[in-house]
Amino acid sequence: MSFFNLQPQSIHRLSLLLLGVALSAASLTAQDSKQKQKPDRNEERLRRHLQQNPKSDLNGDGKLTLDERRKFLQSQNRAKSQSRNQNATGTQNANRRRPKPTHADVRYGDHERHVFDLYLAKSEKPTPLVIYIHGGGFRGGSKNGVSAGLIERCHKAGFSVASLNYRLTDSAPFPAPMHDCARAVQTLRHNATKWNLDPTRFGATGGSAGAGISLWLAFHEDLANLESSDPIAGQSTRLSATAVSGAQIAYDPRWIKKHIGGRAGEHTALIPFFAIKPGEENSPRTDALYKESSPINFLTKDDPPVWMIYREAKEDLPANARPGQGIHHPKFGLFLKKEMSKLGLECTVKHVTDLSESKVNVWPREIMDEEIAKFFVKHLKE
Repeated sequence: MSFFNLQPQSIHRLSLLLLGVALSAASLTAQDSKQKQKPDRNEERLRRHLQQNPKSDLNGDGKLTLDERRKFLQSQNRAKSQSRNQNATGTQNANRRRPKPTHADVRYGDHERHVFDLYLAKSEKPTPLVIYIHGGGFRGGSKNGVSAGLIERCHKAGFSVASLNYRLTDSAPFPAPMHDCARAVQTLRHNATKWNLDPTRFGATGGSAGAGISLWLAFHEDLANLESSDPIAGQSTRLSATAVSGAQIAYDPRWIKKHIGGRAGEHTALIPFFAIKPGEENSPRTDALYKESSPINFLTKDDPPVWMIYREAKEDLPANARPGQGIHHPKFGLFLKKEMSKLGLECTVKHVTDLSESKVNVWPREIMDEEIAKFFVKHLKE
């Protein structure tokens, strides 16, 4: 029987059958295509994991396998478990709770985020002060990010701790974050006698954006306005030491492109940080903001010592780097170390992979608190 002799109902059923076969074939083809794509995605994930965790390449052949990644993660989990067991017997506990602030939400300005918490050490003598400035890409974060371990170690050393909030870029772009923190430092100095602080021994610490602000305060010329009728404005904004993690030493995308490479300077936090409007990228206003925001532009031979640590992979950024990838690259720290060395200034730059295996596996909180506290003891003790 030919197709032309079929009844209309039969033709309709045959058409539906053929359509079903075609759809099934298309589905199988799509599934097969997805299966072919999976190895590519796995390879990309493995490549990124290897960049962030070079020690996961167990056989050292420069290529990471799924089995190596699994074994590496298992070893990390075992180390963390051992660390928790040690903590239970008296070693520092990374999950400890922060103590209650001696003074909470102390105001230093009119904005709702113009507040800081103060954790005072018990001491008959005025204490040095470690100031924590939170990260978050200038778009988030809060003073609650201060580590309980850092507070505990500072208190044991006889240091007090302050943790600051500052305005974020949704309400106030640069220079607001830097100027807010400078005002907080001035407020703390103005009340040094009241809170038993030594105004000559202030240090700052923080990660990412908080690290950048800390360095900006450390290197920038003193913002004290001695002619102001406001007694707080007349206080110094200078610091005696700075210990930071994942720091940027410049926020100028052009500088980042030249010295860091890849597309690190295309990080999404930078446009709101400068409140750049379309067409303003190369304007005189933007150029001035780029220069004023970058701590490296204010480095002079009277600046304080710096300690830095990085976690991002040391390798050069690949040609296909993602926009913003590398914004915490150790090249920032290495460039600063070179420039500070020229001036005879102390600058220590560490990478997480430089630490012992046991310490790498409990990164970042415990080891960072320990190293930062040691650095401040060295530079803020009498």
